[in-house]
Amino acid sequence: MTDPDEIILESERLLITPPREKDAADLARISSHPLIKKNIFTCPKNENEAKIMISTMMMWWDIDFSHVFVFRLKDTGRLVGTAGVNEINRRHMKAILAYWCDVDHWGKGYTSEAVTRLIDYCFDDLELNRVEASCFTSNPASARVMENAGMSLEYISRHHYRKDGDFHDAWHYAILRSDREPCKS
Repeated sequence: MTDPDEIILESERLLITPPREKDAADLARISSHPLIKKNIFTCPKNENEAKIMISTMMMWWDIDFSHVFVFRLKDTGRLVGTAGVNEINRRHMKAILAYWCDVDHWGKGYTSEAVTRLIDYCFDDLELNRVEASCFTSNPASARVMENAGMSLEYISRHHYRKDGDFHDAWHYAILRSDREPCKS
């Protein structure tokens, strides 16, 4: 297994790396925004919780359960979001993507760019066959991220998630390795 300290993924505008303790303050600041908290389940409430979350993420990396990354702008180094490959299942060669982005950087394509690069990582480096992701149906921007990354809507499930006592319907997307390969004639 690759040492996370050696992994630096790049895209046109982003550097994508495993999180470090120094990222805790930025992660806590970004995830504390009400629009972020509304759509995700794991939000550190402060810098200390973010440090614990980062430590947990790195333990998951060690057991090959989850590879979580932060993405930052190449030109400024500013951390603008996270994207993770979660619930890695080597037997079935699949994983689940999750992501969020600083609201100050919404609508600029950064999350789609990070997710697209992470899908490449899933197929090329982790040698997976299927990548899945889902979002609340009340979050069409997240659905656009998945579509921009080449994922296809597979189904909608009613009351799939429960958050803050309320049930939420979900859109479920996926992409297969074969979706990325050219058709053979």
